[in-house]
Amino acid sequence: TDVSLTSDGYRVLLHDSTVDRTSNGTGTITNLTFAYVRGLDFGGGFNAIYAGERIPEFSELLSFCYMKNLECWPEIKNIRTTADVDLIVSDILAAGMQDNTVVYCFDLSYLQYLRTINPDIRVGFLTAVKPSSGLYDALQSLGHSYLAALYSIVDATMVAECKARGIDIAAWTVDKSSDKKNMELLGVTKVISNYNLGG
Repeated sequence: TDVSLTSDGYRVLLHDSTVDRTSNGTGTITNLTFAYVRGLDFGGGFNAIYAGERIPEFSELLSFCYMKNLECWPEIKNIRTTADVDLIVSDILAAGMQDNTVVYCFDLSYLQYLRTINPDIRVGFLTAVKPSSGLYDALQSLGHSYLAALYSIVDATMVAECKARGIDIAAWTVDKSSDKKNMELLGVTKVISNYNLGG
């Protein structure tokens, strides 16, 4: 799931950079206060039975995962500075989820910063292009890391390189059972999906 920051530093779950598509409000999430976005309806626009649904805080997701003994895979999405990474890490530690969370992002610098403040939380770099040797080096240096690649670019060579370097590998977005099976056959460790594909 995607973690975004409000203007006053609250960590909320939101995919888009604005609240326009998913709520009855408008505006860029990093420019809006938590009080404003918490008061919006994030369900009624999709179906009347979800009317009044409020935007969740990241801490609420972490608490749910902790209670259900689930892994949490938050993507750092709409944030302002590296100081926001500190807030995200603080939430993870406060929830006791440091051993069951993988923080992933398209921006390697945020993951590198995270590693300077916490040596153990797993991290994952998202990519839609074939990784360079320099990227493999960076992920190997980070330790406790995933290469999270677009499933259509994953191949046996990529998987072998990751395994040789002690890097875990995940694939996104795998929404078909047949694609999930193909990833498993290649040796992919995890798949990221919009659906419950079982397993």
